[in-house]
Amino acid sequence: MLKTEAPISSPAALHEQRNVLESIATTEAINAILKPALATESVTTAEQKLNAEEASRLAFETDGDANQQAGRLSEIASELTELGDATSHRLLDLIPHSTDGGNGLCLVNPLPWKRTEIIEWPKTDALPAASSAIEEAREQNQAIQLQVNVPAGGFAWLTESSPDRPSISLAKPKGKPLADELLLRHQIFEVELSEKTGGIASVTFHNQRSNRVSQQVAFRYDNSKTFTVDGQEITTSYAAPQMISSRVTDAGPMNAAIETTSQIMDVVTGELKATFRQTVSLQRNSSRLHVRTEFDDVPFAPVGNPWMTYYAARFAWEDESASITRGMLGQARGFRGERFESPDYVEVS
Repeated sequence: MLKTEAPISSPAALHEQRNVLESIATTEAINAILKPALATESVTTAEQKLNAEEASRLAFETDGDANQQAGRLSEIASELTELGDATSHRLLDLIPHSTDGGNGLCLVNPLPWKRTEIIEWPKTDALPAASSAIEEAREQNQAIQLQVNVPAGGFAWLTESSPDRPSISLAKPKGKPLADELLLRHQIFEVELSEKTGGIASVTFHNQRSNRVSQQVAFRYDNSKTFTVDGQEITTSYAAPQMISSRVTDAGPMNAAIETTSQIMDVVTGELKATFRQTVSLQRNSSRLHVRTEFDDVPFAPVGNPWMTYYAARFAWEDESASITRGMLGQARGFRGERFESPDYVEVS
């Protein structure tokens, strides 16, 4: 199995397409409720193809190498993209709206819970009309950013303002920027990035003193290495990164992001293992912290058992007695291992 399937990216890509399919199925269900005559079998056909691909891998069938498997999944992903566009357009046609009300946006939420998202209003359109779905509106980077509530399994329809529909009021900028050098902040917590590794040094909530979580990218050796620092021998299983630069890519007031560029060097030979960029971002009024890591240069790919030597994001937290839960098949499951695997989430409580 290790020789025929990419061990990390392949299951992740399968799970991603499963989520896309479920979103399309929910949107199609909304269409069928609004107009049963429009119900189609297209979702069932797409599901059968994805099920067959998943089943062949779970049965350890060597149906082609990793590239061929990726090619088949890419074809499924293209079909799902086309199906998603068609399903969304059918829903758009079913929702009553005025043809002379100007341009607008229809935001559909296929998930069974309310979502709050920040979207960018089209620059070519007039300001949107005031709506109960719009919580806040601010200008950032010469664009209008809207914080919008979209109901569970429903939609929010936003239109341009008109003489009989007054426009929203833009909030005035005030307070400190959301991003400054190696610090991200908003009214919920502060995120300090490490000037040494470029990773997350600490996440501190305003009403607490303790650090919630730290993170860094590292390379794991297949065998531990020993090196000397100031006459003291140190044994480690990981080569840690060294930050070489950082820049604020967005400072707010709705979105903020800091990008760091780091190198991973071998602790013994000083050989370059990888160069990567990590972007840490947050949104105003949201408790979520987004981390995106992109490798620009990997001169020597890991060789050997992929579960023993790899590039990884390492996380650390203060409380050793914390309860660790991972999402499996839509349910929360306890876990006590050292390496976490979950298609949905890992929670440290």
